[in-house]
Amino acid sequence: MAVIEIVGGVILLVVSVVIFALTLMQHTHGQGLAGVINGSAYGANNARLTPADQMLAKVTRIAGISSLVYFAAALQTTWNDAFIVSRHGRRESLVAAVRQHRKVFVLTGGSDSPAALCRELCQAGLDMVSVAIGCDLSYDNENILRGTAADFTDRPADSLAVMMVENEKARPWVRPVHGLPDEAFLRGKAPMTKQEIRSVVLSKLAPEADAVVCDIGAGTGSCTVELALQAPFGHVYAFEINEEALTVLQQNIGHFGLTNVTVVAGDASQTLKTLDIAPDYAFIGGTKGNLASILDDLYDKNEACRMVITAISLETLAAVTAYYAARNGYQLDITQVSAARSKRVGQHHLMMAQNPVYIMTAVRQDAGEA
Repeated sequence: MAVIEIVGGVILLVVSVVIFALTLMQHTHGQGLAGVINGSAYGANNARLTPADQMLAKVTRIAGISSLVYFAAALQTTWNDAFIVSRHGRRESLVAAVRQHRKVFVLTGGSDSPAALCRELCQAGLDMVSVAIGCDLSYDNENILRGTAADFTDRPADSLAVMMVENEKARPWVRPVHGLPDEAFLRGKAPMTKQEIRSVVLSKLAPEADAVVCDIGAGTGSCTVELALQAPFGHVYAFEINEEALTVLQQNIGHFGLTNVTVVAGDASQTLKTLDIAPDYAFIGGTKGNLASILDDLYDKNEACRMVITAISLETLAAVTAYYAARNGYQLDITQVSAARSKRVGQHHLMMAQNPVYIMTAVRQDAGEA
C-alpha cells in the first residue's frame, strides 16, 4: 500500500510539473500565468487566465511606481504639489508653468532634451531657477544632477530623463485684464486692432487658460499677444500674409516674452489646412476674401470651435450672416461697437470717432454660450 501511495504521489507531482511548465510556455503568445507575472500587455492588462492558471495560482496586480513619485522620493521632496508639464511628443508651455508654479515636473523627449529645455528657460530670463535632472531612473546607471537652468544648457542629450524645476519667485496665474493700451505694442504701417475693439473681442472669445487658439489675419499682433496672455498653458497660431506685418508681429511676440505662439506666414486659406491642430477658439480679423473657405477649414478641424469675427464693411457683415444662415446648428450674435477718442484742440477736447466695427460671435448651439 505504501509503494502504491509513493508511485501515485510521484505521478501526481510529475503531472503537476508538466502542467505548470506548459502554462509558463504560454507567455510567448502574450497570455497565461507567465504573461501576467511578467506584465505583458495581454496578460496584465486583460487578466485573461486559462483554466490551468486559475487552478494553479491567484494573481495579484501590483501597480508600478510613476517617474514623478520615484524622482520626488530620490530628491527627498513632495510630489503632490508639483505641476506636470509633458514635452514628450507635446508642446506644453514650460516657461509659463515655471513662472506660475513653485515646483514643476517635466517629462522630456525627442528634441526637447533637458539641455534644450534649460536653454528655453534661460531665453525667458529664468536661468537661475533650480533644476534637478533624473537620467535612467531605477536602472543601474541612474544619474541625478542638481543645479540651475544655466548649468545644463550645454549638456549632451539624454534619452531617458525627467526634470524637476523649482522657482521660489513663481507667481500664481491670475487671468489678466484684457484690452492693453495701444502704446504697449510696437507699431508699423500695418493696421492694428485698437484697444476698445480688442477688449470686446477678447471678452466675446473668452479662451480657457489651456486653449488652442487661431488668430487669422494677426496683423502686428496686438490680439495675438493678448490671446497668448489669456491662454498661458495653451497655444496661439498667428496667421499673417503681409511681410511688414509679420516682422512687427514677431517683434511684439519677443517684446512680451511669449513662448506659446507659432507664427504661420502666408495665405491662411492655404496654410491652415496643412496644420494638424484642433483649435478651441478662433479670431478672424482678415481673410483676403477667403472667409468661407477659412471657416470651413476651422470647422473641419473642430466643429465646436468658438468663432469671433470682426468686420468694418457691410459686405463682410453680409458674407458672415449668409454663411451661418446656410450652416445649421450655430448661433450667431452680432454686436456693433462705435468708439470715439478725445483729441485736444487748444483748451478744448473734441471727440474723434473711430470706424464702427461689427463683432460677430458664432457658437455651436449644443455648446451654449460661455
